[in-house]
Amino acid sequence: MSSALGTIERIWRYPIKSTGGESLDEAAVDARGFVGDRLYAVRDAEGKFGSGKNTRRFRRMPGLLQLRSRYPGGVVTKGPELLDPDGVPVPDPSVYVR
Repeated sequence: MSSALGTIERIWRYPIKSTGGESLDEAAVDARGFVGDRLYAVRDAEGKFGSGKNTRRFRRMPGLLQLRSRYPGGVVTKGPELLDPDGVPVPDPSVYVR
Protein backbone atom coordinates (compact mmCIF):
# COMPACT_ATOMS: atom_id res chain seq x y z
CA MET A 1 0.00 0.00 0.00
CA SER A 2 1.45 3.37 -0.99
CA SER A 3 0.44 6.85 -0.02
CA ALA A 4 1.11 9.98 -2.02
CA LEU A 5 2.60 12.96 -0.23
CA GLY A 6 1.73 15.42 -2.97
CA THR A 7 1.85 16.20 -6.65
CA ILE A 8 4.58 18.08 -8.48
CA GLU A 9 2.92 20.74 -10.58
CA ARG A 10 6.01 22.56 -11.87
CA ILE A 11 9.78 22.33 -11.75
CA TRP A 12 11.82 25.53 -11.82
CA ARG A 13 15.59 25.95 -11.92
CA TYR A 14 17.31 29.27 -11.18
CA PRO A 15 20.77 29.25 -12.83
CA ILE A 16 21.67 32.71 -11.45
CA LYS A 17 20.72 33.50 -7.86
CA SER A 18 18.06 36.18 -7.38
CA THR A 19 16.88 36.10 -10.99
CA GLY A 20 13.78 34.48 -12.38
CA GLY A 21 14.44 30.99 -13.59
CA GLU A 22 13.45 28.51 -16.23
CA SER A 23 10.54 26.08 -16.21
CA LEU A 24 11.60 22.48 -16.84
CA ASP A 25 9.75 19.34 -17.86
CA GLU A 26 12.31 17.27 -15.95
CA ALA A 27 15.43 17.88 -13.90
CA ALA A 28 18.47 15.89 -12.90
CA VAL A 29 19.13 15.85 -9.15
CA ASP A 30 22.40 15.44 -7.31
CA ALA A 31 23.44 15.76 -3.66
CA ARG A 32 23.13 19.58 -3.94
CA GLY A 33 19.64 19.58 -5.46
CA PHE A 34 18.67 20.33 -9.06
CA VAL A 35 21.74 20.19 -11.29
CA GLY A 36 22.65 23.75 -12.32
CA ASP A 37 20.41 25.47 -9.76
CA ARG A 38 21.91 28.71 -8.36
CA LEU A 39 25.44 27.88 -9.50
CA TYR A 40 26.01 31.51 -10.48
CA ALA A 41 25.45 34.88 -8.81
CA VAL A 42 25.93 38.53 -9.66
CA ARG A 43 28.55 40.37 -7.59
CA ASP A 44 29.16 44.07 -7.17
CA ALA A 45 32.55 45.79 -7.26
CA GLU A 46 32.99 45.12 -3.51
CA GLY A 47 32.40 41.39 -3.99
CA LYS A 48 28.95 41.26 -2.41
CA PHE A 49 26.39 39.02 -4.06
CA GLY A 50 23.35 40.62 -5.67
CA SER A 51 20.07 39.87 -3.99
CA GLY A 52 16.67 41.23 -3.08
CA LYS A 53 17.93 41.87 0.46
CA ASN A 54 20.80 43.58 2.29
CA THR A 55 22.98 41.53 4.66
CA ARG A 56 26.71 41.23 5.34
CA ARG A 57 27.03 38.87 2.37
CA PHE A 58 24.31 40.18 0.03
CA ARG A 59 23.60 43.58 -1.47
CA ARG A 60 20.18 44.65 -2.66
CA MET A 61 20.37 45.26 -6.42
CA PRO A 62 17.23 46.89 -7.76
CA GLY A 63 16.63 45.63 -11.27
CA LEU A 64 18.19 42.23 -10.71
CA LEU A 65 14.84 40.67 -9.86
CA GLN A 66 13.45 41.83 -13.24
CA LEU A 67 15.86 39.52 -15.08
CA ARG A 68 15.53 35.80 -15.75
CA SER A 69 18.24 33.23 -16.33
CA ARG A 70 18.44 30.01 -18.28
CA TYR A 71 20.91 27.57 -19.73
CA PRO A 72 20.91 27.83 -23.54
CA GLY A 73 19.24 24.70 -24.85
CA GLY A 74 18.67 23.58 -21.27
CA VAL A 75 22.22 22.18 -21.11
CA VAL A 76 24.22 22.91 -17.95
CA THR A 77 27.61 22.39 -19.62
CA LYS A 78 27.69 26.05 -20.71
CA GLY A 79 27.23 29.13 -18.55
CA PRO A 80 23.75 30.59 -18.19
CA GLU A 81 22.45 33.65 -19.96
CA LEU A 82 20.48 36.56 -18.55
CA LEU A 83 17.17 37.50 -20.15
CA ASP A 84 15.37 40.83 -19.97
CA PRO A 85 11.70 40.99 -18.88
CA ASP A 86 10.65 40.22 -22.49
CA GLY A 87 12.83 37.09 -22.65
CA VAL A 88 15.55 38.62 -24.86
CA PRO A 89 19.19 37.82 -23.95
CA VAL A 90 20.90 40.71 -22.16
CA PRO A 91 24.33 41.57 -23.58
CA ASP A 92 25.07 44.09 -20.80
CA PRO A 93 23.46 43.33 -17.41
CA SER A 94 24.71 46.61 -15.96
CA VAL A 95 21.87 48.31 -17.85
CA TYR A 96 19.43 46.60 -15.43
CA VAL A 97 21.44 46.23 -12.25
CA ARG A 98 22.15 49.34 -10.19
